[in-house]
Amino acid sequence: MSYSTRNSQLATGNWVFDDRVCDDSVCDNSVCDGWVCDSWACDSRLAAGSPLPASGGLTLIELLVVIVILTTLVGGVIPILSPNNDTRKISAAARGLQGYITLVQTRAAHTGRPHGIAFRESSAGSGAALEVFGLEVPPLFAGFSTESRVWVTLSPRSALGQPPVYNPGARDNFRFHPQFNGAPLYRLAFVLANRDKNDDWLPPRTFRIGDSVDIDGNQFRMVDTAWNVNRLETVGTATSEVMYLGSSATPASVIECVWVNSGGQVAPQGLKRYQIARQPTNSSESPYQLPAGIAIDMQGSVAEGSQHLIRFPSDKSLYTNNSPPRTTNDTVGIMFSSTGSVSNVILNGIELATVSRVILLLGRVENSGLQGGEWVMDRNPSKDTLEQKQTEINWLNLDSRLLSIATRNGRSVVSEPAFFDGTRSGGEDDEVQASKQIEAAHAFAHEMTTVGGK
Repeated sequence: MSYSTRNSQLATGNWVFDDRVCDDSVCDNSVCDGWVCDSWACDSRLAAGSPLPASGGLTLIELLVVIVILTTLVGGVIPILSPNNDTRKISAAARGLQGYITLVQTRAAHTGRPHGIAFRESSAGSGAALEVFGLEVPPLFAGFSTESRVWVTLSPRSALGQPPVYNPGARDNFRFHPQFNGAPLYRLAFVLANRDKNDDWLPPRTFRIGDSVDIDGNQFRMVDTAWNVNRLETVGTATSEVMYLGSSATPASVIECVWVNSGGQVAPQGLKRYQIARQPTNSSESPYQLPAGIAIDMQGSVAEGSQHLIRFPSDKSLYTNNSPPRTTNDTVGIMFSSTGSVSNVILNGIELATVSRVILLLGRVENSGLQGGEWVMDRNPSKDTLEQKQTEINWLNLDSRLLSIATRNGRSVVSEPAFFDGTRSGGEDDEVQASKQIEAAHAFAHEMTTVGGK
């Protein structure tokens, strides 16, 4: 190995090592060409004009090309290694809805008044709800004045002398059929307790069919009799409308009601104080929008009780070929008390009795709103037939998700549908097959177990 002085470095252009020059030969068994030479680092040239060592790094363009290639490869690999896109979307939708319910329960605890959720079919008979609204119960109304009172009288007899009772009609007395069939009707006159007993007009766009009036513990329900229907004002659109009793043009001061808990006693006499409990209305929270292509499948969603199971479509028109098409959108409301438990479940304005659990099915929009026969299987169907049905029916599809809500404590759990062994079924009529399939698919939800049945 040859060494020279500092001055000779300027002329030779060899590598510099702490005032020593290392040519490209072997130096203490190390090759000196940008590498270690006798424990000294060859890192630069000393003199101007000396040749620079070649760079081993990437240019900016080369780096960008590498990044684009890696991004393309990763983007192609992830869908292969991950579950399919619909499965992820449905799972995310179920978790999002569960979080929305938790928010609503928190609101109820904070205000001390019931809050809830509501969803309705996107169109009549579609069987699919695409968004979930928040609900809240307005404060009790006892009139605007300290002199606000109500006077209860039996409704007048008909022109034929018949006693006034709730009976189904062409355009009235059908919403509470058959719950109140034959129940006596009463008229509640809202007045001021002054000398002239002036009418105490109810505020417009405030009360609806189904609201309750409490008079000394006696519960009266505003019903859809001809008297009340003639005083309704519809607000909203065809897909989201609310009918109020009384408007600014035709205010109401007399409302016809059914006495819910009469028990045969005499109606309250004289002027009485009252409190009107209004039905839930939309809250200020923004609706929870389900991801595109995902819906709450109302055909496979149920309210369960100790001795009954109610699927949310209000009649069998979704399940039979011969029923006429429905013209109204089914609407479901689930209200939570301040403790988080479910206070009531409402289907099309009617409270369902003794509900112990609500199960909501989330799946593909295109698999909702099945018509009669689409889920029917022959006895011992083939493997191909069973696989096809599992693809086309949300409650049989293992990509779907079930959100189960226990009414006792409001606890909610997301689970998968249980596998339905179609080889052991089939041969029954449409309705029986639908019930068996849905019940079998809800096995994990019945046990309030999480995804995977654990």
